[in-house]
Amino acid sequence: MRIGIQILAYNCHDRLDRLLEPWRQAKKLLDLKIWVGSGQFKLYKDLGFPDRNQKTLEKIENEFSDVVDFLWTPGNDGNTSDQGTRSESLTWFKEQNIDLLWVVDSDEFYTKDDIFEVLKWVLSNDHFNWYEMSFKNLVGNCTSYLDFNVGRLAWFQRDGGVSSFYFDCHFLIGETDYRSYPGGIIPTSVAQPLHYTWTNSLNSGVSSQDKILYQNHFYSDGCGYVTKENGTIDFNADFFSQKGIPVPTTKKLTSLVFSTARRFHLFKRTLNSLIFHNPSLPNEIDSIYILDDRSPWKEREQMFSDISEIFGKNRVQLVTFDNDEEFAFVEKLNWLHKIDSEFILYLEDDWESLSPLNLETHVQTLLEGKFDLISFSEYFDLQVDEIKNEIDVDINYFRNPFPSYLRHFLYYFGYEGQNDFIFPLADRAWKDGIFKNFSLNPSLYRTQIFKNCKFQRDLEFELKFRQQNNFKQIYTKWPRFFHIGNKESLGTGKN
Repeated sequence: MRIGIQILAYNCHDRLDRLLEPWRQAKKLLDLKIWVGSGQFKLYKDLGFPDRNQKTLEKIENEFSDVVDFLWTPGNDGNTSDQGTRSESLTWFKEQNIDLLWVVDSDEFYTKDDIFEVLKWVLSNDHFNWYEMSFKNLVGNCTSYLDFNVGRLAWFQRDGGVSSFYFDCHFLIGETDYRSYPGGIIPTSVAQPLHYTWTNSLNSGVSSQDKILYQNHFYSDGCGYVTKENGTIDFNADFFSQKGIPVPTTKKLTSLVFSTARRFHLFKRTLNSLIFHNPSLPNEIDSIYILDDRSPWKEREQMFSDISEIFGKNRVQLVTFDNDEEFAFVEKLNWLHKIDSEFILYLEDDWESLSPLNLETHVQTLLEGKFDLISFSEYFDLQVDEIKNEIDVDINYFRNPFPSYLRHFLYYFGYEGQNDFIFPLADRAWKDGIFKNFSLNPSLYRTQIFKNCKFQRDLEFELKFRQQNNFKQIYTKWPRFFHIGNKESLGTGKN
């Protein structure tokens, strides 16, 4: 089967790697014909916006010539409309004799797994003429999203074939609107890529502010979003009021997981300190999961009650595990793939907060697509000088230095609940060692890393899980949590 990929990529040189790399990987295994249209839409030109596309064109030609089979630009014919640009691809796709057309915009980011899972589902449901893709449509500060379904795939030659685009991404099959033919919605359980149109940052092509101006000129009923005085993006309440519908309710990208195991007194310290330092966390989290191993039911009920009081009962789920076999606790980790949030904030019951987590900042870091997990319990200043330059990322993070040495942060001597985490170096416990695995606690994970991997029941369960994957792990330069369970296990703490 030959698949035609239509990509519009304007002024997105800083996101081009993230946009095109998954398609490069997929192209090694699939018969893909990739057409890229790269030019400013005519209405933006008419509104007086400067053309900012030169760096994007240079990058496509120099770094992605092996990915892009045909690059279309307006050239001497002048700028054209959104739908006009898309229609330019159809003659070339006919020449390539493609079977399936897939429309992609430069603010829609798929993973390689997304691509294969979508195609698998489409082939299993080929009685439809066209398909809606489900996106997580990011809003504002990028910690929230709306479910957004839009037509993105179609059987190119069926019933007269895709003949033209007549408005935005809407197209004709023969001489008939595609929506007159049977269409399917690709389930979110198959794939739900990120879509960045209405965000304060991380836009591709043109900013959300420019798109609002564009839509207010292009659409008769205006735009559902507005730029606030401080420059941020929000819903346009007047737009929804005029239509007689409520302002949409967003979902959060991140779920919180507490892994607990018969240590209720530590769980209380962990929960209380987390909320003390992060009072806004309930507004930044979607769902909360308590994964508990063999705690008494009275304690399980109390944990559920305590968390529900903070986050709301309808958002909390208690999942129980009752296997006392050796290393059976890893089954809690194997359960994580069932969570459908984009990210998981994972905490065991014995990690006390030292300072504000600043979750929004870390979510945006992962959204940039360069890293897979951020861990919050290591300390950059403990590391030996000769490797600091090698592992330094920026003012906030350093990367996992494997196979170099890492001084692993353990705990503070004499810590009894102080809120100031800047202690003298002499009061910090640490150990030298080759850090050849990765710490599960506490971290913000891209949920995708748990989808196709399994933890094994043995002492090196973390190392072996890491060896199955090519994770890109970074740490915050200052620990945001410390391990109160260490002191108990060493017999130096209170029971």
